[in-house]
Amino acid sequence: MDNAPAKAPEAPPRPRFLYIPIERLIIMDVIATGWFEFYWMYLNWREYRRLGEKPFSPFWRTVLGFYYVYHLLKAIHRDPELGRGREPSFSPGLLAAAWVLLLAVSVGMMIYDNAAVRLIGLNLFLLKYLCFIPVQLHVNRHNDELEPKPEYLDWTAGQAVLLLVGIITWLVYLF
Repeated sequence: MDNAPAKAPEAPPRPRFLYIPIERLIIMDVIATGWFEFYWMYLNWREYRRLGEKPFSPFWRTVLGFYYVYHLLKAIHRDPELGRGREPSFSPGLLAAAWVLLLAVSVGMMIYDNAAVRLIGLNLFLLKYLCFIPVQLHVNRHNDELEPKPEYLDWTAGQAVLLLVGIITWLVYLF
């Protein structure tokens, strides 16, 4: 009879960067009228700071997202753990430039004094999330391969607030 203590189950590893399903990224961004991207950036900046690169404020890097988005995408692209065994399939410069361009053009169109132009601007604003899908896929691919597989990020209070604000915004905009 073996009296050795039973081995405790191994705790799942901590995911690298923000680990959420692609569907949540898309749905949250559309419902939150495009603002989920900023929350996405904030959570990834917070995780990057936790990884110990250097002290900085995730809040201010998110507020100044139009300037720092490239730096965030580059950090994820160059992360040695995420890139283990494969080259990332996205260009941080191209995605950051597309995101900043969509942001600038869409905001410019949404303040224009023409309903049709404003509607096109809103649609462009909502499409900015497309720039983050390749990045999220890269992060998810790495985390999906960890043993044991970590859990996706649970729903947070920030996500709930964004859902509420987004639903109210849609109701005001549509009615």
